[in-house]
Amino acid sequence: MRVFANLANNDIIGTGSEPEVGGVTTVNGQYVVTYPQGVAVDVESASYLVPQDASSIGAQAAAEFLIRYPMYDHVLYSFFLETSDLQGTAPLGGGLDTSASAPSPAVVNDPTYGSQGPSALGPRCQVGRHAAAPVGIAPGSIAILNSAPNTSSNALYGNIVTGTWDITQAPVSSTGMDECLVWWKVSHMDDTADIQSGYEITEGVNTPALRQQTETVNEIAGLYVYASNDDGATWYRTQYMEPVDLVTAGTDLRLVFVNTTNQKIYLHGYCVMFSNIVP
Repeated sequence: MRVFANLANNDIIGTGSEPEVGGVTTVNGQYVVTYPQGVAVDVESASYLVPQDASSIGAQAAAEFLIRYPMYDHVLYSFFLETSDLQGTAPLGGGLDTSASAPSPAVVNDPTYGSQGPSALGPRCQVGRHAAAPVGIAPGSIAILNSAPNTSSNALYGNIVTGTWDITQAPVSSTGMDECLVWWKVSHMDDTADIQSGYEITEGVNTPALRQQTETVNEIAGLYVYASNDDGATWYRTQYMEPVDLVTAGTDLRLVFVNTTNQKIYLHGYCVMFSNIVP
């Protein structure tokens, strides 16, 4: 399920289904919010995306997503719609932590991470419209940068780290968790040039600049996602929509997205589901 909204004021302008891989959507002056597959929410004239309270479309979509997986008790989510989603201060934490680096290989329980780690200088990502008006609208503007393999030492991977959710807080009020399931939405974005010319190869050409979102699989080869329930002390790789065992119960949940490819990957949102640990 997708919702199209006016970039200037968040007004909903349409809905639609998620296109096939390779499909292109022009997003000039608008943005697209994609919700997990199979989730359907009635969008009416009174429906809204922000503020992200319990009656917003995102909250309803996340709640319906959770209902489809009765083995889990809670769902946390971010679709990058408000300033708090970009500052690591979303409800219960969450958001993005633009001061944190991805974990070193020493604390990641995944041999594919190898000896090549992230930048020691912090996250390698692109966050658009953080201070633009209206503040916080960033769907389609969160990019995990491509890797930089030609450095003097190890490759520097693109990475984004979420803020920390203290899941003991209301409304979650969990006693802890040791397993989670993660959904995320990624795409590629391209911008075409504005051409109006009568010179040589562009003679007679008059085309506008277009911002285009290209659908891709969410399990892009070279994109790695890890979860931690001890505030980043240890990390475990999670496959797309597959449960991951975090071994020891914890209450401080974080995610990290690592891009080892040679192309920017745009992150549009994510949901994390988990169950309570019986005290």
